[in-house]
Amino acid sequence: MTCPYGELCNSCTLLDIPYPRQLEDKQTTVAKMLALGPDCQWLPPVSSKAFGFRNKAKLAVGGLTGSPVFGITDSRGRGVDLRNCPLYVEAIERAIPGIAAFVEQLRLEPYDMARRRGELKYVVVSAGGSGVGGAGEVGKVGGELMLRFVLRSRRYVALLGRELGRLRALVPGVRVVSVNLLPEHKAAFQGDEEILLSEESMLPVHVATSWEDLPLFVSSGSFFQTNTEVAGALYGQCREWVSSLPVVKEGEIWDLFCGVGGFGLACAGLGRAVLGIESSKEAVACAKAGAEKLRNSNPGVRVEFLDGDALQVADSLLAQGRQPEVLVVNPPRRGLGADLCGWIEDCKPAFVVYSSCDPASLARDLADLPGYQAVRARVFDMFPNTNHTETMVLLSSSNSG
Repeated sequence: MTCPYGELCNSCTLLDIPYPRQLEDKQTTVAKMLALGPDCQWLPPVSSKAFGFRNKAKLAVGGLTGSPVFGITDSRGRGVDLRNCPLYVEAIERAIPGIAAFVEQLRLEPYDMARRRGELKYVVVSAGGSGVGGAGEVGKVGGELMLRFVLRSRRYVALLGRELGRLRALVPGVRVVSVNLLPEHKAAFQGDEEILLSEESMLPVHVATSWEDLPLFVSSGSFFQTNTEVAGALYGQCREWVSSLPVVKEGEIWDLFCGVGGFGLACAGLGRAVLGIESSKEAVACAKAGAEKLRNSNPGVRVEFLDGDALQVADSLLAQGRQPEVLVVNPPRRGLGADLCGWIEDCKPAFVVYSSCDPASLARDLADLPGYQAVRARVFDMFPNTNHTETMVLLSSSNSG
């Protein structure tokens, strides 16, 4: 498929390379960077749909009042319209014309970056649902949506609150609506203050996996993987690896940097208590909502989520006599860092499942974990047509036999 915006956007830098070759190159590059050795089993990379996979659109708003442009801004701060970008899932494709009509009808003033004037900086729309149906059948992404208006000031907050009925008429399926205030002129997608306009604060995201649909929730300020279908494969792989591990210490499964709970909820029901730790209180609230829904169908699962610094909370739990046998970590791009790697070396869980969005930081962290050997590894193509990859590695302690 040829992208109509290729020369305007330049985000998909690998469009000229056939997709099978993209996967092959990513696998080769990551394997070379990590150098996991001959005893590590590399599984085939998990592929993605080349287009129609993004469950979130971050649309910079430019143009003029009554005639807005939705897409990105160029080097001069001018709006470039990308509203028909083929990367978005069907639910977002259907929603963008209605969102544009809503902004036009309310005559919301787009933000002019060059002049530092205007109000509406971004519209962020997220879709719930999964790209894969039950039993692995390809299905449609769910139509429920979450919408966030990023504004320079409070000027339009009351107006947007009054016009939710109009918004839902133009964009059916909108469930969560909020305003984010970003008064500063800087390269950022959000500010510190979030104002909820809708009654509901969380969007259900139904992630299909190899064993069942995983009940997750996201809010406007919480992180979730952009590719729902590949996220399902990622969570499913983690569960499969954990379920195959021998019981060594009869300890718990701890999920550090758990976000909205994807890995922790995926591992719930495997016979061990699951504990998730995340610094974002908003994300933890979403994870707890997912756990509550999971218990409705699986009353026996033992899963809890705590907010706070990963290292501090983990240390306090160790002081209480709790111990992880399996540690799942999904840190931000910067990786775990030397302090947390040192803690893992001291705590010595039998197994570590490390999910990384940056092979460079993953390589640094693995070097700081000399007491572990890589057993299995896999590349997940979360962002096709780009050089970005998600990599999962299963590590075994030298003391686990």
